Amino acid sequence: MLLTKPQTSATVIDQHEGSIDKCSGWMDLCTDLQLYVMSVASLVSVVNIGYTSRYNFNVAQGFIKDKIYALLVAFSLPPAATLDTMKKLKAVISGSLVLALIEPGLFTPGDIDIYIPFGNMIAFVQFLDGLGGFKEVAKEDELPPYEPSGRRVTCVHQTKYFQHQASGALVNLVETRTKTPTVAVFMFHSSIVMNYITWNTVVCAYPNLTCQHKALQNTDLDTPTDRTVKCFLKYIRRGFDFLNHANEWDDKHECRRSPYCGRSTRRVDDRSTMRIGFSGELESANDLVDDSISWSLATKAPCKHNATLIQTQGHVTARNYVARVSER
Repeated sequence: MLLTKPQTSATVIDQHEGSIDKCSGWMDLCTDLQLYVMSVASLVSVVNIGYTSRYNFNVAQGFIKDKIYALLVAFSLPPAATLDTMKKLKAVISGSLVLALIEPGLFTPGDIDIYIPFGNMIAFVQFLDGLGGFKEVAKEDELPPYEPSGRRVTCVHQTKYFQHQASGALVNLVETRTKTPTVAVFMFHSSIVMNYITWNTVVCAYPNLTCQHKALQNTDLDTPTDRTVKCFLKYIRRGFDFLNHANEWDDKHECRRSPYCGRSTRRVDDRSTMRIGFSGELESANDLVDDSISWSLATKAPCKHNATLIQTQGHVTARNYVARVSER
């Protein structure tokens, strides 16, 4: 079933322990070589390796933590202080940077997007000011445009842009219209960017599609808006393909039931969402911001030529917010 409570890390590890070690000699590799393999692999593969033994789980967690720390340093953000601030303010990182973490080597992110609950923008700006070196800048042509979605309603209240005067690093602070900033993530233009990082967890909504560089569109228009098309082209140039519906990827999928059907209602805590903590604790609770959030995608094409399902609106539902996903 799609909507089921996920197994704990310990349960998954107990079920799979030794599967890689026995068949591929993974344990015979030195640590440096293991880390190199992880560095060029999809994060989806790294997580799968981690669930084969407790040793591999610890290695995978440590690798992911180091990668996230390195990404924050690259944008002139002190890792420990930034993650602590994200925890206090319930903020998350999303956008191209998280996709680059999940699928390394395809492109280098030009900025970092931090999504903040409604009412917490001032507090995060104060955090940046306290670091020193960051200056608020206007959105100009030479700066990367902020384009989370092509639709009119994006759940975004306001965006502030900051640039580090010494390193040139660009930090975009995005205040959402709700206390649950991840609502905005599930209103993005496609499944390829429905990923985020909390202070202790990486979340990927469509891991199997993403690691194969495929994306479901989140639009119900026959011809997407110019802005949506621009977003698609950006990721096509980075090596991703966009699908009209899940049948183009899996012609045996069950409409409205398969987790990779855009019309299926998904939850962030279901079995098909990838969640991996990096706090170092095997049994630590993954902070998903709102573990009850659910969504379905807006779709413009029928599954398996079912004409009754053309142009379906999507939705995002959180504890304190319900949004309709449509470009109509």
